Amino acid sequence: MLLYDTNNALILITTTTSDKTRIAILGGGPSGLFMFKRLVESGNSDLEIDIFERKNILGAGMPYSKDGANDEHITNVSGNEIPELVTSISEWIKTISKDTVDHFHIDPEKFNDYKVLPRLLFGQYLNDQFNMLIKQAKQFGIATQVHFNSQVTDIIDDVRNKIVEVEVNVQGRFKYDHVIICTGHN
Repeated sequence: MLLYDTNNALILITTTTSDKTRIAILGGGPSGLFMFKRLVESGNSDLEIDIFERKNILGAGMPYSKDGANDEHITNVSGNEIPELVTSISEWIKTISKDTVDHFHIDPEKFNDYKVLPRLLFGQYLNDQFNMLIKQAKQFGIATQVHFNSQVTDIIDDVRNKIVEVEVNVQGRFKYDHVIICTGHN
């Protein structure tokens, strides 16, 4: 790791000696979730994945969090229209707390994948699915690190050295082989 000063700001640059392919996913909302799912499903243990999320929660993004929804807002698609994640929405509904289903007026026994659901509840589902995928990644030997509350301020493509640097607000710069931008509604 290197430290240097530019314009009176200390910048951290991480370097890697790993033979693994380093990938950064910028955005931990729904787009980042489905991208991460594809990488985990590859079963390629030669990956190191860093996920940078501006907020402190994965999966929900703006549309399915308090940043973009209230209790009364519902999804515009039903569970059967959502690509498969780790568990279906109807299976997941049966695992959440009674307080949560009561809060959203959901009867788990009558719920099915053809029903729409509250956006905030869907955000919780996406968060749980993201966390399950992180566990799966670990089982497959895919190193994954999540950087919460991380504002990416620049992406520098170094074509000559075949790397991409990601600059993050206070954390510094990180080097990757590939960067995938999944910033959604930002």
